[in-house]
Amino acid sequence: MSEAAASSTSTDNQSTTYYNTSTHATKTKDEMIADGWMELSEETYGDKYQYPALYNTTTHDVLDMTEGDTSGGWMVLSSESEGGSSETTSSSTSTDSSSITYYNTSTHATKTKDEMIADGWMELSEETYGDKYQYPALYNTTTHDVLDMTEGDTSGGWMVLSSESEGGSSETTSSSVTYYNMTTKESKTLEEMVADGWIELSEADYGDKYQYPAIYSAGSISDENGPIRQALDMTEGDMVGDWIVFSGEADISENTEKVGKANNDYTKDDRGFASTAASAPVEITTYTVGEKTTLNAVKDYDGNLHGGDILEETSSSYKYHGMLDVNGDGVFEAIFTNNISKRWVTAEVESNYGAIDFDRNGSGGGTRVVGIYEDPLIAEGSANGGFLSDGVTPAPANFGVSEEERYLEVNGETIDRLALNSQVRFQNDLDIENLTAKHSGDYDGDGIHEVYWKTNDDTAYLRALMHDDGNIRYANYQNETQMNEYLTAQGHETIIADII
Repeated sequence: MSEAAASSTSTDNQSTTYYNTSTHATKTKDEMIADGWMELSEETYGDKYQYPALYNTTTHDVLDMTEGDTSGGWMVLSSESEGGSSETTSSSTSTDSSSITYYNTSTHATKTKDEMIADGWMELSEETYGDKYQYPALYNTTTHDVLDMTEGDTSGGWMVLSSESEGGSSETTSSSVTYYNMTTKESKTLEEMVADGWIELSEADYGDKYQYPAIYSAGSISDENGPIRQALDMTEGDMVGDWIVFSGEADISENTEKVGKANNDYTKDDRGFASTAASAPVEITTYTVGEKTTLNAVKDYDGNLHGGDILEETSSSYKYHGMLDVNGDGVFEAIFTNNISKRWVTAEVESNYGAIDFDRNGSGGGTRVVGIYEDPLIAEGSANGGFLSDGVTPAPANFGVSEEERYLEVNGETIDRLALNSQVRFQNDLDIENLTAKHSGDYDGDGIHEVYWKTNDDTAYLRALMHDDGNIRYANYQNETQMNEYLTAQGHETIIADII
């Protein structure tokens, strides 16, 4: 009949797929007609339907191209013109030029759009569904929902991970980004990271969620807990595994070692105090309190390795005490003592990366073998014949003092003035491993930060006064009564228990 001929001509130009939401079967228009559906002619029914339109001889209703239309469990899944309008062709070109990665949040698998379709997903046509979706849009034949380019959209555990035009954004392409591994000391470009399995995240998909370029590890790296799946972006201090973003202005050297990780549970003491028994901004994972470790690259202020003591056993004899803020700048240092060199070490730990840069030993740095100080009472003794200004109290003597000047007779007792030098006693206590670092703070509010140590034989407490750069300026020994009186007078009796 002429009606059928006219309708057929129109229909032949359409590739239409029908989907059954119960059986999950798919059929062409011709297969639907072969199963008993009847095609309605636009010539007969005019604008009553959107064509092609099929009449269901069982339910006696019509299934046409109206958005969301169903009949007997059947719906139009897609309809794409073979010739296509210029608008449709443009959209198709845009889709084809996009590189899209789909990610499964449960299995952690990644797939291309073509692989998703090969697995049974069906691509929905913009010509059919208009602005209902952001394209490309895939229909999940199991969950019966749609996964499109809407930010955060998911279906059956799948999400769009990235969608990047072949041209890419000029900002990302032109950015010179270097990634640095804190453990292996490798440096890689963005392209090399992607080649190693990282996935670049698109700003078009994730908006202001990240600072771009942002890359997703996707299990390409691992730690002791297994594959890592996190995003690394340009946020200051961001780190995934051992990888950080390294800029030319970053102060990171080859002697930088990762020793821990940021402690997100740390709460700063409002007085600026720190205790080795309390938490710190960094959770140290490399060192164990009370155990010795090897520090190969630690130097003093002037750059002398191990403070000039290069005996074979020196580098492996650093005993870890915990973390303190020795100069009150808010950055915590790992504290070590060495019974071979008879020196101690402050090692500044970067809180974001959990790393120590052993080249930060000079001006502005906080990682060094701490210097040897001169007891200020030495000068007073030199001016008063070996006594303090009261004329009766023996004053400490300096290193290299002559035998004649070293010893004094006081009330029939021989006094060793060198033994009165707190630096000498300090080094002797280090030699016999008789000191444990305990606490730090500016207890008297004079702007000078202090570090308290306890002798392991319970005979005394060492109060070390620090320079702003973290080096030592002076230290004196106190008995328990003196320590209690000093801290109580400053209103800090609550911290005495931490020190004892």
